[in-house]
Order: sequence, then structure tokens, then C-alpha cells
Amino acid sequence: VKPLWFLFLLMSTRMLGPEEFGKFMYAMSYVAVLGYLFEGGVDMFTMRELAHDPSRFSALFGQTTLLKVISNVFLAVAAAVSVLLLGLPADQCVLIMLATVHMLFQSTTIHFRFIFRALEVMKFEARSIILEKVAVVTLCGGAILISRRAEAFMIAFVAAYVITSISTLRTVWKQVGL
Repeated sequence: VKPLWFLFLLMSTRMLGPEEFGKFMYAMSYVAVLGYLFEGGVDMFTMRELAHDPSRFSALFGQTTLLKVISNVFLAVAAAVSVLLLGLPADQCVLIMLATVHMLFQSTTIHFRFIFRALEVMKFEARSIILEKVAVVTLCGGAILISRRAEAFMIAFVAAYVITSISTLRTVWKQVGL
């Protein structure tokens, strides 16, 4: 998947152009830095504890998912407050808030994937990753063909991660149980 992903990003950069792709990457980087501050190691803790004692799945899944949701709320608040305090232009604020929604769904998806790692059912993690890449390429590729604007590209990116997150949760629900 990595070589195809590289080609996709290369083509996206070329089609969007330096200004629009730069806006997109600025928003994604801005939120990524904030995301790392609020993550807190919940995913690694979940994986370690479930690998040690899979019978604790029900309690751990609920508790760690709640922690993930709380950290995501802090991330969203921090992003909103910081863009207001910095007085960024409106178009960049919109991109940062969309990137925040992306980060919320991406971090939740990653949390679900750590469940698969802990329980050693890697085929479900692989399916989730493939779905993610296919959704991003399809939706973002369509967005670029329709509009060569960072906002359209970001909305498609968010949609791809919403689809991936919901599908990955559904897999946890059906294959592992809740």
C-alpha cells in the first residue's frame, strides 16, 4: 500500500497545486501536533493490557474508548480556541476544524485497530487499513476532479475516515464482540 499511497500523495500535490496542498498540509500538521499532546498513550495501554489478559476486553474497551473520546473533546476545544487566539484567516480556520474532525475519527480508528493487535487478529486491522486507503483515494480523487480546492479535498478526507472508523467499529462489534 505504501508505494501506491506515495503516488496518490504525489498526484494530489500536483493536481491541487502548491498553494492548495500547502493549506491542506498546514491544517493537518497543526491538528496532528495537538493530537499528539492529548493522546496520552491510551492505545498502547489498551494493547498491552488486552494482550496480557483478553478476558478483560469488555471493561477495557469501554473505559479506554471513553478516555479516547475525552481526549478527542480536549483536542477539538484546543484546536478551536487556538485558531481563535491566533487570529488565523477564516479559510484556514475552516480547514483546521475539518482536520480536527479527521483527527477525531482517525484516532478512534487507530484505537479500534489496537484492539485487533492485542487480540492478534491482524487480518481485521489489514482490512481496515485497506478500506481507509481505498476510501481516501476514491473520495479524494473524486474531490480533486470536481474541485481543485483544499476544502473539497479535506471534506473528502474527513468522509473517508468517517467511513473507515464506522466500519472498523462494526468489525470490532461483529468479530470481537462488545
